[in-house]
Amino acid sequence: MKQLVTTGDIEQAFMRVIGQWLKHSRWKVVLVQTGIYSEIKVDACIRVSHIMKTAYLLQVTAASLGILLEEAFKGNGQQVPFKDWCSEKA
Repeated sequence: MKQLVTTGDIEQAFMRVIGQWLKHSRWKVVLVQTGIYSEIKVDACIRVSHIMKTAYLLQVTAASLGILLEEAFKGNGQQVPFKDWCSEKA
């Protein structure tokens, strides 16, 4: 019997891997403490029980980190290009 693997299946598998990485990080604690999501919803996203909600939560996280990175760069007071500054901090 042939099985068809869709991009949705691949995306869900990838999100499960990310969920396992985040499961043991402070990501969950930060989201709950800031009031962005409840602990139950974050747990559901880590398990990828709803693909669209999980994708949205990961997008919100990535956007938040991008904004924080940009604010940190602007507040450094140096005349270093962004790419160089990021390399120094890595």
